Amino acid sequence: MHKMADGRAVVIGAGIAGLCAARVLAPFFPKVVIVERDGAERFDDARPGMPGFLLGGGYAGLSELFPGIGADLLIAGGVRFDAGDDIRLESPEIGALPPRRMGWASYGVTRPTLERVIAQRTARWPNIVFHHNRRVTALRLAEGGARVDGIRCRLPDGTVEHLDAELVIDASGRPDLTLACTRTGDPAPAGRLAAGLGLAVATFRLPATFNPGFVGLATLPAPRSSRCGTVLRVGEERWQVVLAAREDERPAADEASFCEFAGTLPTPAVGAFLRRTRRPEQLGGYRLREAIWHRLDESHLPAGLLPVGDTMCRLDPIFGQGLTVAILQALLLRNVLAAAPQGGTQLAIRRFLERSNVLVERAWEAAATRDALFRAPAGAPSPQRLAAQDDNWREARRDPAAHEALLRQFHLLGLVGDETVSPQNAA
Repeated sequence: MHKMADGRAVVIGAGIAGLCAARVLAPFFPKVVIVERDGAERFDDARPGMPGFLLGGGYAGLSELFPGIGADLLIAGGVRFDAGDDIRLESPEIGALPPRRMGWASYGVTRPTLERVIAQRTARWPNIVFHHNRRVTALRLAEGGARVDGIRCRLPDGTVEHLDAELVIDASGRPDLTLACTRTGDPAPAGRLAAGLGLAVATFRLPATFNPGFVGLATLPAPRSSRCGTVLRVGEERWQVVLAAREDERPAADEASFCEFAGTLPTPAVGAFLRRTRRPEQLGGYRLREAIWHRLDESHLPAGLLPVGDTMCRLDPIFGQGLTVAILQALLLRNVLAAAPQGGTQLAIRRFLERSNVLVERAWEAAATRDALFRAPAGAPSPQRLAAQDDNWREARRDPAAHEALLRQFHLLGLVGDETVSPQNAA
């Protein structure tokens, strides 16, 4: 691979989007700096965190970026599962999809563990360095605002630090830094979904022999309700349960309320699981104001700046689509950098934005269909759209080929234009 530039690349944020982006940049830039506001304890397995359901498309993408990472996930305690045979998907109106082996897999793993494994693999590149405990306060503009040439950040003691950069990747997860320097003002979001979503996430330690008949379970909301839940085995003795609803129905993050809420879900499976558990190791509540997509292109951004992950499009975390989109964006970035001529950083940015918007649109459409179930009746989509969704589900129950097609869509497989990612590559 050729070096893209002589200067330094800076990645804001050491989440999964930032880590994967940094790994992709390493072969093309002499030095890549990951700037993270938290300390190294960010990667501590004991840290509570948002759910991290790793879809099949996300695992296949990680396998492209970090060959053999499945073995690392197993060593870290992850649980391998077949997407059709081990994961139970329930629609309260139509029923559960039958268990069918798909032959492609992913892993149940906590979000902090997944971040730690990816961070360890990323750190193997000798030209990638981590700068922890630095809060980025602004992107530094040059050439009359036409180019970003670095960042300004603040250390815990109040010291201000400047870092020069030929390319800045904004993987902070918040759009504020990028939108503050857009050349055409704050572009109107391409879409907003599921305003006021509330989550409660509990982790349980259970005997390794505990077997409820599945590795994962997802119960979708019933019509005119927003309540749903997921269960996932995330270690040999650890299980994670996520309950979610609109803001006005959101579950409380205390043990009694958590179990009571599970009993109100449209199917009894999550509640039945909880009745077989012990007290949770961890229990926390989270709120997502809205899922929002800023459809940015080169005309909006100063040169040398590229937003990725939740900075560009924040999806709800229940089913792991945002996590997978961030991984697939890293693959897109790798592809466009490899295809660009030496010194063609801005050309690569343009190509990335064009193709990433197509990728995000596919994930957004899937989220919008699911979001229909979270909305109050006045905000629901057309009956035709919901009927088509139900027809697809019924066909998937009957026909194995339709079942696999539905799961491939759910797991965001086949969305990278170069088709470098396939579930077989992640076997």
